[in-house]
Amino acid sequence: MALPGEIPQSPFEYDFDKGGRYPNDIRNKTPKPSILDGVRILDFSQVLSGPYCTRLLADMGAEVIKVERPPLGDGARSWPAIKHGRSGAFLQFNAGKKGICLDLKKLKAIKIVKDLVKKCEVVVENFNVRAMARLGLSYRELNKVNPRLIMCSITGFGQTGPNKSRLAFATVVHAASGITEILRRQHGEDIRPAPHGLSIGDTLAGYHAAYAIMAALFYRERTGKGQYIDISMFDSLFFSIDHQVQYYLMTGEEHTVYGAVPVKRKDGYFTIGYGKYEMILRTLECIGKPELANDERFSSLEKVIFHQKEFFQLVEEWAQNYGSVEEVEALLRQAGLAVSKVCSVPEVVHSPQVESRGLLAEVDDPKIGKVKVINSPFKLSETESHLRGPSPGLGEHNKEILSRLLHYSNEEIEKLYAEGVLFCKA
Repeated sequence: MALPGEIPQSPFEYDFDKGGRYPNDIRNKTPKPSILDGVRILDFSQVLSGPYCTRLLADMGAEVIKVERPPLGDGARSWPAIKHGRSGAFLQFNAGKKGICLDLKKLKAIKIVKDLVKKCEVVVENFNVRAMARLGLSYRELNKVNPRLIMCSITGFGQTGPNKSRLAFATVVHAASGITEILRRQHGEDIRPAPHGLSIGDTLAGYHAAYAIMAALFYRERTGKGQYIDISMFDSLFFSIDHQVQYYLMTGEEHTVYGAVPVKRKDGYFTIGYGKYEMILRTLECIGKPELANDERFSSLEKVIFHQKEFFQLVEEWAQNYGSVEEVEALLRQAGLAVSKVCSVPEVVHSPQVESRGLLAEVDDPKIGKVKVINSPFKLSETESHLRGPSPGLGEHNKEILSRLLHYSNEEIEKLYAEGVLFCKA
């Protein structure tokens, strides 16, 4: 028990190095058990939402077998940046998985899939609605093979509703969900909607899918029952704009978009975050204008929201009196405010915070060599979650998977290659 005035010890204290940092190289970590040790996942997903989900589960210790189709495999294999024929995007989304490449138009390939399903706890796919059913691999069919199976389908708009059959990528679902319009209104009514360069719909859906799969595994441990999971990018985004939606439901009006407008200086931008009116008062005190708390425009958080341009103009004028963004940031932090310089990707990648949190890990890719990849964001005291290795080449683990799990002989595997059931371009 901590003494009065003493800071309680972090449960992670003994995992820190002498500099108070998480080790960022998986080879230097003290081994701990992984939550999903022994869980095997058959992953049909491609590009981003599904692979993002299964990458999270692989980091947690699950054995993820990625199923791809010849001759090109997952479309993310062609995403830039490309080095020695390897895509950095594909490496990131699929690190730590194993790969098998099957022509799913062939009956023998479908038989292999069903045999693998018997050996798996989870199936993940993000094809169009009914694509798996057309292959004879619907949940109804796979449940007959493995009644304890958990199957997760990730689509743009879900398995039901008038939009269920629409083609969808993140930018399309961003537009349909209201997020693109919210961002446009943030910058002014006359501004054309602009892409923001992030696949938020994919990553949110991937997180929600991983969360639902973990919950389903927990339920199965208690009941012995598997189940089907329907995850939609649209639903995930709609759930994330909760405040905007709830404001409309309560008032019948669109909320004035308020999100800490970045403040400009000649050497960059910084952002201050406000969650309560006390932060407004601290800001006015810091910029030398405490009397403006009596100004009707700034007398409550709600009123500041409606007059945010005037408020941030005051902060911007004050900020020009100092030598750098970093100096302004330090002054505002000292005043007890949440503030950060607007950082570029290179600045973030090379920041002490990323290094200390172990957010980059090095893997040894057979073609690229040693390369850094984003590491797991989860920090658990008793179990571990981390990058498990490089991404698989196309069909790289065909032989291993078929021989180890299904006991195919070398002759049977070679015959499948000759018949075009198996494909490899590792």
